[in-house]
Amino acid sequence: MAAGGAAIGLTAAILAACSVLPATPDPGPATTETVTETSSGPPPPTVREVVGAPAAAAAVQRFVDDLVAGRESTQRCWAVAPVRVRQMYADPDAVVSALTDAGVAAPTEVTWSDGSTRATVTYPQIASGYACPYVGASDDPNVLYTAADAIHVVTRYLGRLAGRPVDPADVESSQPLVCETGPSPTPLRDNPSPFDSVGLVDPTGAAALPSFGDDVRVTIPAEIDGLWRDVTALVRIGGNGYCLEELATAGSAAATPAP
Repeated sequence: MAAGGAAIGLTAAILAACSVLPATPDPGPATTETVTETSSGPPPPTVREVVGAPAAAAAVQRFVDDLVAGRESTQRCWAVAPVRVRQMYADPDAVVSALTDAGVAAPTEVTWSDGSTRATVTYPQIASGYACPYVGASDDPNVLYTAADAIHVVTRYLGRLAGRPVDPADVESSQPLVCETGPSPTPLRDNPSPFDSVGLVDPTGAAALPSFGDDVRVTIPAEIDGLWRDVTALVRIGGNGYCLEELATAGSAAATPAP
């Protein structure tokens, strides 16, 4: 009996001691941590919409996004002469300033201007979905028409005839280079492939000189029918910028065998 009473007393003491221990605090309901994403930078500038040309802003916006991001433009803007790409886009802030200001739709082109800089795109460029603007001073009405632009039109066309267009998308149906109308007695539109074969083309040896009015006479060395010849082209102002009116060789006297 004494042993049993001692055991009962010990158990009672342990229970009494446990009753004074502090209770474990209730953690409460589970909390969810909210993570706020931080922006990597300001959004790209928005090209101003133009009344009468609903697709223009979106096509130019893709160019602006790449320009602001510092991406290389020469390959993306293959319809523009490479030397012009480097010149016109050397100051991205000026380009963006013009394109985020008011724009006007004309029958052959769409133009934005902030009063000092002018940016112009043609409708074939807009239709391609990626429009690279021609940029210059606002008081320059001939921003699309320089010697480099005339030479590039001829280079692109000869590249097509050679089977090496500057881009796979550079085809006449969507990127017209041939003049639809004109005074020439031998218009290129009536004979779109005047040579039996075209090989290499050397735009570095090309020259462009005024012809009459706004026309330009371009001379460019090319491998024609197995011989290096000077190809001559008459380039005119058309509905989509410069267009080709005539294309011929300067004559067999200057021809040399191709390597």
